[in-house]
Amino acid sequence: MSVCSTQEIRAWEQNSVWFGVPTRLLMENAGSAVARTVFEHVKPPAEVLVFAGVGGKAGDGFVAARHLDSLGYTVKVFLVYRRENVQHPDAKENLEVLLNIGVPVVEDYNRWLDSVPEKTDVLIDALLGTGFKPPLREPYRTIIEKLNKIKAKLRVAIDVPSGVDADTGEADNAFKADVTVCMDCVKKGLLSRHAQTFSGKIVVAPIGIPRAAKLYVGPGDYRVFLPRYRERAHKGVHGRVMVIGGSSEFVGAPWLAALSSLYGGVDLVYLAAPAPVLSSIISPEIIPIKLHGERLVEAHVERLVSEIVSRRVHVLVLGPGAGRCEETINFFCKLYEKLTHLEHVSLLGIVVDADALYSSAQCLGHLQEVGRRYNVILTPHLGELKRLLGREIADTLEQRIEASKEAAKKTNSVVLLKGAIDVIASPNGKIKLNRTGTAQMTVGGTGDVLAGLVAAFLARGANPFYAAALAAFVNGLAGERVVKNVGRVTPMLLIEWLPRVQKELEESNI
Repeated sequence: MSVCSTQEIRAWEQNSVWFGVPTRLLMENAGSAVARTVFEHVKPPAEVLVFAGVGGKAGDGFVAARHLDSLGYTVKVFLVYRRENVQHPDAKENLEVLLNIGVPVVEDYNRWLDSVPEKTDVLIDALLGTGFKPPLREPYRTIIEKLNKIKAKLRVAIDVPSGVDADTGEADNAFKADVTVCMDCVKKGLLSRHAQTFSGKIVVAPIGIPRAAKLYVGPGDYRVFLPRYRERAHKGVHGRVMVIGGSSEFVGAPWLAALSSLYGGVDLVYLAAPAPVLSSIISPEIIPIKLHGERLVEAHVERLVSEIVSRRVHVLVLGPGAGRCEETINFFCKLYEKLTHLEHVSLLGIVVDADALYSSAQCLGHLQEVGRRYNVILTPHLGELKRLLGREIADTLEQRIEASKEAAKKTNSVVLLKGAIDVIASPNGKIKLNRTGTAQMTVGGTGDVLAGLVAAFLARGANPFYAAALAAFVNGLAGERVVKNVGRVTPMLLIEWLPRVQKELEESNI
């Protein structure tokens, strides 16, 4: 049986809509699965009582009621509140169908609670779904206590017994089921010993969520896994990012990463770079930290560590425009070594990109140690991944996935392998793919934009796996929008479109 969290199933359902599978169809499949389960245990004619709340689980119950009615069962539906209180749009439509075909629907628990039958053939729990968090409140507590006293040949819970936390299994009181029909996957909370006292036998029912909705990053992942801005906050709460990179040869790359982090939604962005970088290009939106000389060298490490601590930096971006001279390679290796021994710091994560990736191959042991201490995300292209692993990698999706998983495990890091289809791999073997983007994003600088966006999402509170996956998704969408509206991708246009794409995603317009 596959196991999932409530966040994952929510994301998959929204991604399904993006791929063209409407939630009404998923609800139809869920309800019909419940009806099939009833039919397998108790044959018609038999009495079925359905108790429904106001959300999507209620809608599953309405569909089940319709199917059971068509099979010859005597079905009656009890609503906790009045019909106008049903909130889920698909559930509302399915309730209207029930009313149209003449299935009896009794509204408002105040009217029916004291007259509920003491026994029946089948009892279906369609009250509280995966969004429930304890404690169990009224009137649901009293209703569930009443339902648990009803004698029935079969007691069925939809997805999770009402009153059980689907993620933790916590429950102070809950519906006691003989069978729980889980939609698409077992909610992880049901694996707890306490939850099993309520769930009975668990049946997993496929409801038509496409495999692509789980494998590929989509709008559902963005809406579920990227924390929203806090209403009452102060400067810095939504993240502090420091970009460390640049050289006299490559002055633009670190600026692109820094601006991308800012436009990606963090509060404060610092750019620590050699003097030529900060004197060549100036943005008043970025806080400069000027380093002497023309490139990053080992002598800069102590100063930067002090800045990281004093400015309470949450996420570092290492490498854009740094160059590959021996002095700079030594700088990154020394920085890794220092970071592993820091104490009492705000640093949560590190994004290793571009020339820092090149340098990391020279001190892989230090990178591994950093990966054990912090949330590290590597953003290589195929050539950089080959160097990191020290072997050839065929440019096929299968080989790129396997190599990404290998690198993630080897370095204790999340790997975001850039390409026509991006591969995101975690050390535990979990993967996601991303296919947003355009061929024009091969232009120089788009990788720097991606690195900055990864850091922004990590600093805003996304876990490292989803910070990488969502950044690849949003960056690719921004590229598509630029091509559609402007005709040509450039890094600065890409950065400009990042907030617009995020606004569309937040408003459910994608």
